[in-house]
Amino acid sequence: MSKSPVEFFEWEKVVLTNVRESLVCATGVPFDVIFSRNGKDEYISMRAVFYKIAYDEKINKSKIGAHTGYDHATVSHALNKFDSTYCLPKGNGIAGTKQLYDRTLEHYKLIKPIDFSLPKLMQEMNERMKRIEELLKKPDA
Repeated sequence: MSKSPVEFFEWEKVVLTNVRESLVCATGVPFDVIFSRNGKDEYISMRAVFYKIAYDEKINKSKIGAHTGYDHATVSHALNKFDSTYCLPKGNGIAGTKQLYDRTLEHYKLIKPIDFSLPKLMQEMNERMKRIEELLKKPDA
């Protein structure tokens, strides 16, 4: 029996894409490498940060898992252990997880849309593109 494909709302796609870009920006590691089946602590930590931010943005565990190639149980396990295991003070958790979470969340807040209605999203993206184009046109001082 095959699984039925998961369908995402447009706002969920935007959130997941923005969290993804924020994590890649914060780590410098490509998304496909982060979500490879690597069991090293640093990758487990990166995945847990992604799950935590996406879940806090009201994306359900099954959709988070579908987006990353893992199942909802893996997402649930990571979320359950996030505060109690990954983010413990000095030396007792996975080193740097709390700092990575803070950095990724900071990046995410910079690109997070204020309103998820499609016309508003399109308008916001157009405004951002104009600002980027203006920055690219400015000569170096």
